[in-house]
Amino acid sequence: GTALQVGQTVVETEVGGRIVRAVVGAGGKVVRVIDDLGPASGPGRYVTKTETKAAEAAALEERVAFGRPGETYRVPYQNPNRRGRPYVDFDGAAPNGMPIDSKVRIVTSPKTVNQATRQAEALRQSGQTGVWKVTSYREALRARSMVKRASAADVIRIVVEK
Repeated sequence: GTALQVGQTVVETEVGGRIVRAVVGAGGKVVRVIDDLGPASGPGRYVTKTETKAAEAAALEERVAFGRPGETYRVPYQNPNRRGRPYVDFDGAAPNGMPIDSKVRIVTSPKTVNQATRQAEALRQSGQTGVWKVTSYREALRARSMVKRASAADVIRIVVEK
C-alpha cells in the first residue's frame, strides 16, 4: 500500500502527457507518482494482467509495442454481448496513445478474426486507429487477410517491424 500523510490523497491525473496514479497533497500538487497508466491522448489505460507468453513474443511486445511486463493496454468496449467483457486488450500503446498489438505469428483462425473484430469495434467507438506489428512480410500478408475478414481494415494498420 501507499502510506499517506494527513491531507494527501491518491488520484488519477495528467503529468507530462501521461495519465498517472499519484499521491496529491492538500494543495493539489503531485507529491509522488505511483503508477504510469499510459498516454493521456489514448483511449485506454495500462492495467495489470497475468498471462503466459513465449519469450520471443514477450520480447517483441516490449520492443515494438511499448508493452510492459505483467501489464496490458486496455481499451473500453461497448460489447454487444452482455456476457462479454467491456474492454479489449492490446499489447501496448505508442507515445501518442495509438494502441498496438505485436504478433510473432498470425494464426489464421476464427479466434484471430474475432480478436480483430473486437479490437476494431473498440477503436471505432473511441475514434482511434490501431496497429498490428508483425515480424515479416509473410506475416503481414496473413495479418492483412485476417483484418479484412474481420472488416477491420479501416482502423487496424499492419506494420512490419522486426
